[in-house]
Amino acid sequence: MLAIKEMLKSWQESAPVIKREPTLHERIKQLPQEEKTRKTIVIDQTIGGRFDVFCEAERLNKSDILHLALVDFSDKFECPSLR
Repeated sequence: MLAIKEMLKSWQESAPVIKREPTLHERIKQLPQEEKTRKTIVIDQTIGGRFDVFCEAERLNKSDILHLALVDFSDKFECPSLR
C-alpha cells in the first residue's frame, strides 16, 4: 500500500498542470463592482427570448451576461475603449 501511495504522489507531482477556463459563474463572480450605467438595446425577438430562457434557467443576471459578452467582444476585436 505504501508503494502505491508513493507512486501516486510521484505521478501527481510530475503530471502537467491543466489550466481550465473559468466557468460562467466563476467569471461573473470576478466582475468588478464598479459604478453602473443603464443602456437600452434593441435585439431580435428570437434572440431576446432565448436570452431570457437561458438567464432564467441558469439563474443569472442579464446585465452580468451582457457585461461579459461585451468584454469578450472587446478583447476579440481589440477595442481598447470597451475594456
